[in-house]
Amino acid sequence: MTLEHTELSSLVSAADLAELDSLAAAVSDGMDRIKELHPAYSWKWTDEIVCRGCGDSLEIPVLRSTTPVADRVFADHQQFHLQYMLNDNDQYGGE
Repeated sequence: MTLEHTELSSLVSAADLAELDSLAAAVSDGMDRIKELHPAYSWKWTDEIVCRGCGDSLEIPVLRSTTPVADRVFADHQQFHLQYMLNDNDQYGGE
C-alpha cells in the first residue's frame, strides 16, 4: 500500500492533524496576503523585473530572459516574503 492510498489520520495523531490543518491555513492565508502585497511584476530591462507591490528589482539571467523564467523568479520573490511573514508576522500586521 502506498502513502497515497493511506488515510493520513491512520499515520498521525489527532493533535498532529490539527497542527497540520492550522499550519496549512496559515500558509494559505499568508499567501493570499502576499499576493495582495506583491501582486505582479513589470519588465524593467531584458534582464530585470520589478515587483509592482514593493518595488524590488529582481534579476533575470541575461540569456534566459523569458516570461516563464521571470514568472519563476517572481514566484520565488513571493515565496521569500511568505516565509518571512510566517517567521516574523509583526511586519505584516500579525500578532
